[in-house]
Amino acid sequence: ISLASIIASGLADTGFGILPAAKAFKLDFIPLFPETFDLVVPRQFLNTFVAQIILNIINSIEFRNEIGSMGGYDLSYTGKITYRQE
Repeated sequence: ISLASIIASGLADTGFGILPAAKAFKLDFIPLFPETFDLVVPRQFLNTFVAQIILNIINSIEFRNEIGSMGGYDLSYTGKITYRQE
């Protein structure tokens, strides 16, 4: 069960969560910092057909616009490789 649903049901008053979940349950939201997510891909999988499809989606303007419209996410590194273990 998500934290937002627990708060909406009255079982909790506050908690750490994400803006889209708060919006879905019509809850108040106080942002502490922009939310970021990392996608970790093993090197042997990176050049596969499926991985390339995922990366193409992540790098698309449609994906960026959809995620951006949810609010609360930092998209400044979206689609960028930030670390590569050699």
